[in-house]
Amino acid sequence: MRSYPDCTNAFSPSFLEPFMDRDEPPTGAEADVAGPWRGIVGHFELLDEALLDAVNVTVGLVRSPQSLAYLLEAAGPAALERCGAILAAVR
Repeated sequence: MRSYPDCTNAFSPSFLEPFMDRDEPPTGAEADVAGPWRGIVGHFELLDEALLDAVNVTVGLVRSPQSLAYLLEAAGPAALERCGAILAAVR
């Protein structure tokens, strides 16, 4: 019989403790609907798959500040100027 070295967990017990208190759904079907999923944040009156793809790409691009900066730079000087005006108005 092969023996394996004692593997330690990369996470501290204090980090893992809250996860131990959570109830697991008993079946896979319940797992699909359980959990802290986001609510509906918008909808299309008519499905437009190209627009849906574009929205998903945009969400991915603006998820981090660096990605947002690259997106604005690619959009050109008018987008950068407009973004600057919006930020100046917020301050």
